[in-house]
Amino acid sequence: MRQVRPAVSAPPAIRPTFSLPVFLAVALGGAWLVATPMWLAGIDVAAAGMAMMFTPAIAVLLARKRGVGVVELVRRSGLALGQSRGRTLGVAVAILAGIPALTALAIALAAVFGLVRLGPGDVITALATIPVGMLVLLPTAFGEEWGWRGVLVPRLAERYANRVSLAVVSGGIWGLWHAPLGLYFGAKAPLLLIPLCAFFMVCAALLNWTRLATGSVWPAVVGHALLNASPAAMLAAVTSTATTSLDGNGIAGMAIWMAVLAIAVLLRRTGRDVRRVS
Repeated sequence: MRQVRPAVSAPPAIRPTFSLPVFLAVALGGAWLVATPMWLAGIDVAAAGMAMMFTPAIAVLLARKRGVGVVELVRRSGLALGQSRGRTLGVAVAILAGIPALTALAIALAAVFGLVRLGPGDVITALATIPVGMLVLLPTAFGEEWGWRGVLVPRLAERYANRVSLAVVSGGIWGLWHAPLGLYFGAKAPLLLIPLCAFFMVCAALLNWTRLATGSVWPAVVGHALLNASPAAMLAAVTSTATTSLDGNGIAGMAIWMAVLAIAVLLRRTGRDVRRVS
């Protein structure tokens, strides 16, 4: 009889290393503590978002249980490159190539369906800005990913063995973490939060896979920075007014649906089992 393997596997002994309640309290509560004063002071939403992105990393440090040393912290939270450095590098390279390609496809489809108008060379010019944007955004991406993929996902994987369930739960938490930014949108915030959470569930499916497949958080850091840089590239390619909503009608929505397709193909090719390398 064929043995059925679990869908995902968490790094060993993550539970005694980090306290999940403390992590969630600091990450989610810290986001409100950072964003609310900035909102009251009239500081720009982008600046508030950048400041918030370090709260998950702070949560990792505060959630570390007594007696956990630096070496163990580095290994358990994915700061190392995993047992197979080649595999980790390969996944990172795939992310580096795949997300810009996905962005180009989203722009092209938006143009085909008449959502935007593009001038000659606009897509190439826009894509050229992605590497620069990624490098600028790497520190803030690390601030989030050390928390979400470094600690939260392995911890949740102990309970949610199915990849889809893991993406829904971790992506939902990730999306709700952005709720303080709703202060800047007023009454529209609840309506924006729903598609936002769906967007982060899709992104979580991909970034979770990189963490569990390699045992390292670094491919997810690269992926997160690219995902943040790509919308700016899409907007740079637009030469006419177009919606950038997350409901599937704008170019950002197009990127979401292309991401869904790409992730579905990726996970189908990798089979049911995501092997952990730690």
